[in-house]
Amino acid sequence: MLLSHNGWTNKKISEALFWDEETISKQVEEFINEQKLSIQTGGSVGKLSEEQKNELFAHLEKRTYTKSAEICEYVRKKYGCEENSEK
Repeated sequence: MLLSHNGWTNKKISEALFWDEETISKQVEEFINEQKLSIQTGGSVGKLSEEQKNELFAHLEKRTYTKSAEICEYVRKKYGCEENSEK
């Protein structure tokens, strides 16, 4: 959703993520039309302050990670936060 919000086309997103363009289109449409990722639909409340989120976004603009686990590790080290995990 961040890529779409930042002006990426569905085609560009699908190429970057190695996903089918139709899947990307459906996900973006559901997000916009149904607020699929809002807190009211099951998401969790964030643990970072607004300042920390802005700092993290700026970091991610400059650095590309290949795995989400690497981002989680960066957040753990930088902010001392653990992500929620349901088992």
